[in-house]
Amino acid sequence: TAVCLDAGMLYTAVCLDAGMLYTAVCLDAEYKAFYTLTVSAIDQGNAGTRKQSSAKVKIQVVDTNDNDPLFESAVMEVMLDENESAGKSVTKVSARDKDSGENAYISYSIANLNPVPFEIDYFSGVITTTKVLDFETMRRNYVLQIRASDWGQPYRRQTEMQLKIKIRDVNDNRPQFERVDCVGFIPRFIPIGTEILTLSALDFDAGNMISYRTVSGNDDGCFNLDSTSGVLSVTCDLGDLIAVEREVNVTATDGTHFADVMSVRIKLVNAKKPAEAVGDAFNFECRDTGIARRLTEGLAAAEKNNIPGHGKEEFSMMPSRYGDNVHTPEFINFPNEIQVNESVPLRTTLTRIKARDRDLGYNGNLIFGITSGDHDSVFRLEPKTGELKVYGYFDRERETEYLLNITVYDQGRPQKSVSKILPITVLDVNDNAPKFERPLASFRVTENAHNGTAIFRVNATDADLEENAHIAYSLITDTDHFRVDPVSGILYVSAPLDRETQELYELKIRAYDRAADPKDVESLHSEALVRVFIDDVNDNAPSFSTSTYTVKAREDIPVGSVVAVLDATDPDLGHGGDVRYSLFGEMEVDSPFVIDPLTGTVRTAKPLDYEERQVHTLTIKARDRGTPSLFSEVTLIIDVADVNENLNAPEFEDFVVAVSVSENQPIGTLVTTVKATDADPPGDDSRVGYSIRAGDGLGYFSIDDQGNIRTLAVLDAETKTHYWLTVYAQDHGVAPLHSRLEVFVSVSNVNDNIPLSHEPVYYPHVPENSPADTVILQVTADDADLDPDQTLSFRITAGNPESFFNIDPVTGVISTTGRKLDRENQAEHILEITVSDSGSKPLSSTSRVVIIVDDVNDNAPMFEQSFYHVIIPATRRQDSSVSQNEVESSEMEIGIETLLYNGTWESLDIGNDLGEPLFRILAVDKDAGDNGKIEYSLKSGRGKGKFGIHPKTGVIYTHKQFAVGQEYDLLVRATDQGSPNKSSNARVTVQVISVPEESQHAPVINQPNNRVEVTEGDSIGFLVALIQATDEDNDFLWYRITDGDPRSEFVMGG
Repeated sequence: TAVCLDAGMLYTAVCLDAGMLYTAVCLDAEYKAFYTLTVSAIDQGNAGTRKQSSAKVKIQVVDTNDNDPLFESAVMEVMLDENESAGKSVTKVSARDKDSGENAYISYSIANLNPVPFEIDYFSGVITTTKVLDFETMRRNYVLQIRASDWGQPYRRQTEMQLKIKIRDVNDNRPQFERVDCVGFIPRFIPIGTEILTLSALDFDAGNMISYRTVSGNDDGCFNLDSTSGVLSVTCDLGDLIAVEREVNVTATDGTHFADVMSVRIKLVNAKKPAEAVGDAFNFECRDTGIARRLTEGLAAAEKNNIPGHGKEEFSMMPSRYGDNVHTPEFINFPNEIQVNESVPLRTTLTRIKARDRDLGYNGNLIFGITSGDHDSVFRLEPKTGELKVYGYFDRERETEYLLNITVYDQGRPQKSVSKILPITVLDVNDNAPKFERPLASFRVTENAHNGTAIFRVNATDADLEENAHIAYSLITDTDHFRVDPVSGILYVSAPLDRETQELYELKIRAYDRAADPKDVESLHSEALVRVFIDDVNDNAPSFSTSTYTVKAREDIPVGSVVAVLDATDPDLGHGGDVRYSLFGEMEVDSPFVIDPLTGTVRTAKPLDYEERQVHTLTIKARDRGTPSLFSEVTLIIDVADVNENLNAPEFEDFVVAVSVSENQPIGTLVTTVKATDADPPGDDSRVGYSIRAGDGLGYFSIDDQGNIRTLAVLDAETKTHYWLTVYAQDHGVAPLHSRLEVFVSVSNVNDNIPLSHEPVYYPHVPENSPADTVILQVTADDADLDPDQTLSFRITAGNPESFFNIDPVTGVISTTGRKLDRENQAEHILEITVSDSGSKPLSSTSRVVIIVDDVNDNAPMFEQSFYHVIIPATRRQDSSVSQNEVESSEMEIGIETLLYNGTWESLDIGNDLGEPLFRILAVDKDAGDNGKIEYSLKSGRGKGKFGIHPKTGVIYTHKQFAVGQEYDLLVRATDQGSPNKSSNARVTVQVISVPEESQHAPVINQPNNRVEVTEGDSIGFLVALIQATDEDNDFLWYRITDGDPRSEFVMGG
């Protein structure tokens, strides 16, 4: 069984029998996306002996698109000033989606059914205007339906919010006069304070107060313009005025903007009329601007656009493409019943549940599930496809039918579902083997049991049905002594038994079902083990290993000596196998021999005499103590041997001898000869033979009858330095006698091993210019020969023709001599070192020492030339406004040498514009590494500020122009990067020559496609190719590399 052990039980459950893990509640990836469960498997042993193991199960909850995007607020209000330019950002809306991945990606749109002067960024939610808005003539309030949609599959989820935008009035209109360019006739005699004209200005902005003021033409203050009403009145006696016409310029303002200045022309009339007739003379003729009409039309349009309640229809929202969740899911062709064999494989699809929902989107997206009836967790209903699959093992004997409650849900809100019961019948298959009541049984039977004796009846049962439970029995153990009845299962004896041949029979009896057809491939079986023990009866007589025994006995052995030991065996048990021995026949009385009745030991009872009787023949009887008693007989022949007179053993002169033999001698080399003498009279008693019987030299040495010891193998002193041999000398008497000699064989060393250095090749380093006796390396070597007096000597046998190195012949230390090493001349020296031993015939070997000479900064950079004369073309005509003499007048006052050697060294900043390349000079440093890296600098002398040099490539650049006839002296320095660094100088003279004003022909390169090969070891300055060109005008030619050399690895001579 299995059970969850941690907090994951709140969200998962385990079927205790099947081990199927399934959800216990609805999972939410937004709440928790990962679970780690500890699942334990526990066996069904007794308490205290149960075993279990655990496993970690990591579950990832995969997100589905089950959350709508949510705005921070369902309704939002913002203010926007009128007259903002198109594309003005109004506000930014933001929505969040609890899902993850693409299910949480959100895009925005304006869902208004009618067009609005706004747009929204699809991804950021920033709302901007699409045109200029006007408070005075257009709508002053907008309601935007903002829709947020996620990118989920298979359908998107969306939500809406309202964004209310109020247009804020801005003082963006200037006041405008209704009438302008007014001209009127005024009598001079009118009284002070008379109102002669009322000005009227209009402003399209709402609520703006207009004030009036004079701009010019009223310096004497004869007229007054009321700032509020716009009434122009007389404030002086017009009869006193000399001029006959006045022009008063006025304007109107709303506090921010001013109207265009308008003029009021007043013509003074001298007519003298009564005061009551004055009003008739105040006629002003003005030009109508039409502003009143336009204002009226604008107000009418604004009133129409902002009618209360009109916006509800205008700002209506486009309906969702999916609509509301109206319909309930419904099954299609739901099966009435499913029958399935209990042996169906896992993941078999039983059926596909079909359903439909007339709604759209998630409202019609269906999820299938088993809500009850699967208590064994053997089914899985695919949530999306409705496929009903087998995910556990059926067992008809445990459960014959399942009633699954199939439910299909839509994903609308509110969610709707429908359920239906699906009966599933489990059909029987032959999946249970017969089961024995006693799978292990033991019985006893005597070995004299008759054929047909019944021993035991086996019994088996089968949990399957009908023919799957019909059982038959068979004996599968290969034996002729037993048989089993196929129907009843009774075990019988079928052949005579013999305990002495086989005491125990382990019989395997098989019970198989579907007995009607024993060869049925679907038949199952089980086996029981029956142990039959055979009990003994006394059915075997004692037996000897042979019918006749022959032994020898010396005539001088004392009475009671053992002559022979007879042994008879009886395989029976108990008294039936207990054997007693006795002499039989005439030997029972007055015999020179007696026999022990228990052990069968035959001893002498009287002295033997070879001269009286040479052979004795005895009959021995062996009888067991069984009932009835059984016996057998054997003949014992005793030959009496004459007594031997060999009294003396061979003797060596010493007990131990030491000899030596050289290693590497061929097989059969004589090592030494040993000798033993026997004091017996001549004959077999004194004839001596030799043998090697012990010692660690067995197998390496041999000895012959003459005592010559020879080698049987090639000996190696380095492997083993000595051997011990135990040599026996034995005579050939009837009772042979022997003596022993220990031989110590020392293996002498021979110079047969070549001395070898510890390394085949050495790679030491030494700085160049090292002083004499600088130790570079010690070569060490070993010689495997075992010679304490042997020494090794070292010498240089090759690779040192100029005697740069010396080696100590004793220590092997290699050191420098008085000769100076120069890496630039030879960077590597390969020495052959010979190591020799001091043998009489010396042996030697060689090894290599590759001495790498390390660089030191002992070489300064060297220019190809110490003086360069460079000719460059002029970039300015001779008749330039600045002549050569004027250019050089200030420089000629100072000597060239002073300018060059008192100036500062300069090089270009390669990060800036370098200018036009003129020519390149090159220096070479034979050193390596930083010691050979060169940086260039120059002193310009008279050309100060005109030239610069690239610090890495040596290319000289200029930003300046040059006139014909100018000449400059430069001093270029090349400095290496060693420590301390070294440098050298080169002098460069630059001559500027004229370029032909008109050249008819371009130069022609003789070989335009020239392919050459270089090797990577070519030195700097190596001539790669010679480029030649001709010019029909015979002009002076310059050469330059223009492309293909990005790292400036080549230089072109001019």
